[in-house]
Amino acid sequence: KYASSKAKIEEQIERLNQLMRTVGETTERLSLIGSGYKRLALVLADRAPAACTSALKKMESAYKKAWGGKDGEAYPLKNYLAALILQMLRSGTRSKSKLAYIGAQIDAVQKMAVQNQRKSPDDFWANVGVTEAKLVLHLHAHLGGRKNAFGEKVHDELVREYKNAWGQYGSVRELNSILEHYIFLAAVLRNIKAHEDLCRVLEKIVHSLRSMYEGVN
Repeated sequence: KYASSKAKIEEQIERLNQLMRTVGETTERLSLIGSGYKRLALVLADRAPAACTSALKKMESAYKKAWGGKDGEAYPLKNYLAALILQMLRSGTRSKSKLAYIGAQIDAVQKMAVQNQRKSPDDFWANVGVTEAKLVLHLHAHLGGRKNAFGEKVHDELVREYKNAWGQYGSVRELNSILEHYIFLAAVLRNIKAHEDLCRVLEKIVHSLRSMYEGVN
C-alpha cells in the first residue's frame, strides 16, 4: 500500500507539472502541486524521514509560488507557512530572522481571514479561515519556544470554533478536509521527542474532529 500510494501521488504531481508546462501556471494548479507534496510528506513521514523533508521543501516551494507575494491569497500562504514551520520543527533550527518573517506573514494571514469573514459571513471556509490563521499562529509560538504555546487551551479553542462553523455552514467533505490537515501535521512531527506534547494535542484535535464527523454517520 505504501509503495502504490507513493507512486500514485508522484504520478499525479508529474501530470500537473506536464499540464503547467503546456498551458501555464495558475494559483490553483500550483496549490494542487503543493497539496500533492503535502500528501507525499504524509505517506513518507514514518517510512523515509529524509524523503519526507524533501517533500516538505517542495510543498513549501509550490505554495510559495501559488501565493505569489504580498497581495496573494490566504490559502496557499497558510500552507506555505505551515511547510516552513514544520521543517524548522523537524530540524530543530530556530532562526530569529525566519521566525520574524513568518510572524509578519501570519499578521497578513490574520488580516485576510478577518476581511474574508466579513465579506462572506455565511461561508464555511471564510469562517474557518480565522481559525486556520490561529492554528499557524500557535504553531509559530511553539516554534519560538513559548512554554505551553500549543496546549489543551489551544485544543479547546480550535475545536470549539471548528464545531461552531461546521454546525452552521459545513459539510462532511469540508470537515474531512480539515481533519486531513491535522492528520498531516501530527504525522510529520510524530516520533520527534522535542515535540511530543505538541503532537499529543494535534492528535487530540484529530480525535475531536473525528468524533464530530462520526456523529453524522
